[in-house]
Amino acid sequence: MWTVTAESNYEDYGDLSTNYLPERHIQQLDEFDVNLDGISERIVTHNFVGRANAGSYGSDIIEGDTIIFSAIADNASIVPAETPNGFYVELEN
Repeated sequence: MWTVTAESNYEDYGDLSTNYLPERHIQQLDEFDVNLDGISERIVTHNFVGRANAGSYGSDIIEGDTIIFSAIADNASIVPAETPNGFYVELEN
């Protein structure tokens, strides 16, 4: 199971996936501008390998090659604000 997840994650996300494997895998990759500099940052939603897609995930904001913010909580998603204010962290039960 782990090798299938790792191979699939690497095929989908390339070198970015190596920052999370082997403990975590990328579930989703989004992009939006969180700091109003006109350049979109990458928003990575990740989960523990072998867990269901429904829980235990967290999110990171990556600017260039640096993680500038992490939401380290169960079921934490980074969501763009509806106004040009950046983002907020959404916690799901």
